[in-house]
Order: sequence, then structure tokens, then C-alpha cells
Amino acid sequence: MTNQETSPTEVEHLLSLLGEQYKHLRKIAEETFRSLGKERAGYFTRLFNDWIDILSAVHDTYSEDEILDSLMYIYFSGLSKEVHWFQLLFLTGNYPLLHRSLRYVWEMIFRAYYVDTYVRKSPDDPEPPGPTVDDKAEWLGKYELKLKMYKWFFVRGVLRRLLPQAKGTEIEEYYNSLWDKLNKYVHPSKSLLDRMVVPVSSLLVRDSFDKEWASETIKTATMIFDLVWLAVISRFPRSAESIAQKRFHLEYPIVTTALENFSREDLMTKRLVFLYDSTIQPWHANLQVIQKRLNELQTEGVKSELLDTKDMPEEELKHWREEATITAMWRHQRIRQVFGSQQQCLGKQVPVLLVYEEGERVPVAVYPHSEKRGQKHTDFSIEGFLEEFVNALGG
Repeated sequence: MTNQETSPTEVEHLLSLLGEQYKHLRKIAEETFRSLGKERAGYFTRLFNDWIDILSAVHDTYSEDEILDSLMYIYFSGLSKEVHWFQLLFLTGNYPLLHRSLRYVWEMIFRAYYVDTYVRKSPDDPEPPGPTVDDKAEWLGKYELKLKMYKWFFVRGVLRRLLPQAKGTEIEEYYNSLWDKLNKYVHPSKSLLDRMVVPVSSLLVRDSFDKEWASETIKTATMIFDLVWLAVISRFPRSAESIAQKRFHLEYPIVTTALENFSREDLMTKRLVFLYDSTIQPWHANLQVIQKRLNELQTEGVKSELLDTKDMPEEELKHWREEATITAMWRHQRIRQVFGSQQQCLGKQVPVLLVYEEGERVPVAVYPHSEKRGQKHTDFSIEGFLEEFVNALGG
């Protein structure tokens, strides 16, 4: 069979049919504006403006190398297309498809946050993904079914990481209920069928405006994007202050409260352990600056330990070195031969800083280290990390 090109006349005909087939949607949009008013009818346009502000804040506070290998950044960048469609679907009364898409966005962003921040906590857990966004996408494809990322159990786990105080509360129960409700939009459920065949709207066969459903959609989108924005800011915490200064175009109860002390509360839960030898001149490290910064953090209430290894037993020092090595290995970072170091130099010629999250026995970060960002390796020093830490606390 030969391929036949569509003639210009046929193209015009198809385009005219497009106009004819969809002109009734304009009438639905007009009714939406009349009934809801300009602000509520344009809800998703204002949500899109919040997306622009958050993306701008991330760009202002992170370098290109820091964000391009983030799965969260890739997904978050693509939200603009989704939100444009949300506004169209909302104006034209296609609430079922809009709710399906809201669930998709919720799961998409939670998956991205999980993969980007994944830490292996036991030998039975999967190995961490590689550092590039391609590595993370491959890892996601390999483990998404095993980890049941489409289930509430997974979503709840991410929710508890983002909002620990919600565990076992009405907030968690609400989101559980919301997840179950959105699943009924994904599948041809009885409850959705009942709603779409009511005489008032007959949405099963034709799009139309439904005031109750439109108001419910706004509430649902607000609650979902409250978590979406929280996940993005949690992944890129340095953007929090800039976002707070911009002020949102819509009201998000959870993330607005979190932003008030977002960076500070997150940082105050960390514990820092610094290993050095006071009798040895360190390589490429300024002990005076490091100790000054750690003392400032202790004054602010951050748990910081300065361990002088000059008289430390070899077995204890070996334990700390293993902690550093394992953490770097899991995160695909290099600490050997960084700034001229070997493992036996860690805590001696090369001071080491270990960063722990609250309640965690394994460090989540080690400095100094080197990691691949794009096509090159970037070195991260103790002094640089502590300076950012103090600045984030407002010091």
C-alpha cells in the first residue's frame, strides 16, 4: 500500500471539522465563568503561575549541574504541559479526566522524590540508582513494581517522609481517602458511572458544567498540589526562602505553614560528626574555619560533635572510616583520592564530616567527596557544606 499525502484541501476540511466538533466546549467554558466567576474559573492558570515561581526559585538557588540529573526536576519541568491541560479540562467540564490526571501527577512527583532521595537502609534493600537521570530512570523501571509504587502503601511512606507529623492523624486519613477516591477515576468504577449518568449533567456522553463537581475539583487539586509543592521544595530545600518571598497565587495550607520554618526545621534535625587530628596539619582543609562554623551551629542548637582522633583507638577510627566509605559508595561518590586522600588518611590528614538525619544510624552524607555531575566530577568540601548550612539557618 502506498502512502498518500493529505492535500491542503483535506487539511482545511479536517481543521474545519475540529472547529465544528469542539465549538460546544466554548459554551461550557462561558457557563463555567458565569457560574464560578473569573478567579475560580481561572484556578489552574493561577496554579500555573505558582509553578513558574517555584521553578524560577529552583533555578535561582541551584546550578545546572545540580538539577539536570534530578528525576524530580525532569518531572517538575514537565508539569507545565499537564497544568495547561488541567485548565482546559476544567473550563470544558471534563472533570473525570482531570481527576485521573491529578492522581497521575501526585504519583509521578512522589516517585521522583523517592528515587532522587533514596538511601539504602538494609542489605535487603535495592542498591541505589546511579547519579545520572538516565540511571535513575532505569532504576525506576527495574523496581517500580517490586516497590509497588502505584499502591497507597508506597504513597503513604513518601507522605510520612515529607510530613512526619501527619503519621496516624486526620491528615493521613484524608489523603488515604483522597487516593482511594482518585483510583475510582482511573478505573471504570460503579461510583464514577453513577455520577456520570445523573440527569443533571449526563457527563457519560457529553461534557457539561457541573458546579458541585467543579468546586470539588478545585479542592482536590489544592490538596494534591499542596503535597506536590512540598515534595519539590523538600528535594530542593535551598529554594524555600526564595519561594516564601514570592508568595503563592493560591492558598496551600500545608506548604505555606511548612515554608515559615522549612529550611531551619529540616536542618535542626541533623547531627554532624567531625573527625580530625589536632596534631596533624590537614590537607586542603582549614581547621580553624571548620571549627568556627561547627561552634556557630552548636550555638544555634544543631547537634555537632568534634572528635579528635589523635588518641582514638584504631578500632573506633576504623568504624568511622567504614561509615564514611559505605555512605559514599551508596551515593556513588568518591572519597578516596579526593584532595589527595586514601582511606587510611580519613580522620587524620583528611578531616571528615559525617551528616546524619534524625533517628538514622547510617550517615546520609560525607564530606569531602567528589561526585559526577553531567560529564565532569565536582568536589564538595567541608567548608563549603558548612557555609551553606549556616547561611540556610540565617547565620
